[in-house]
Amino acid sequence: MSKWSRWTPVVAAVALVAGAGVAGAWRPAPSVPMAVPATIGTIRLSAILDQLNQAKDMRANLQADAQPVLEELRLLEQDIQTLQTLIQAGELRGEALLDAQQDLIEKREILQFRRNVAQRRFDGRNGDMLVELHRAVVEAARQFAEANGYDLILLNDGGIQYAEAMSPTDVQAEIVARRRVVYARTSMDVTDQLVVQMNNAWAARGGAGGAPRP
Repeated sequence: MSKWSRWTPVVAAVALVAGAGVAGAWRPAPSVPMAVPATIGTIRLSAILDQLNQAKDMRANLQADAQPVLEELRLLEQDIQTLQTLIQAGELRGEALLDAQQDLIEKREILQFRRNVAQRRFDGRNGDMLVELHRAVVEAARQFAEANGYDLILLNDGGIQYAEAMSPTDVQAEIVARRRVVYARTSMDVTDQLVVQMNNAWAARGGAGGAPRP
């Protein structure tokens, strides 16, 4: 009897056991449930802020509140111009000239200080206004989605423009990094519907509110 024939029953038994092990170990992969189709809408935030009556009213209030400060700065600039003209005319001498020059220096410093304070205050109130408007948009989008069966409302930032050619790398990189939506079908856009909803709600409140005060 050959060596091979002697080992045949053993090899067959090992193969049978191995085959049984493989067969026992293999199980069909559990089926993965299909994702539930979602209804998605997109909005263009810049377009909403441009068309919202609430935003227009708040900007108007902010501008109106800034008018007294702007008038104060204008009068101070006028005083400075008058002093400059007087000094340049060469009619002042001695103490009168020194007093005028000192007055001019002080008024320029006061003007710069008041400009800086007014700008910081305006920037702060404008920032608060944008936050309030964004919160209003978020809440309105939630109400719109629940009322119309939407599962997700996204901000479509596809309209962001690139910087001019030869702009610094960090400028272009920041713009590219801000892009979230690469493509969205136009039919998904619900900007106009949301604007109508928010304008109606604002009118129902009588246009109450206005720019947030510090």
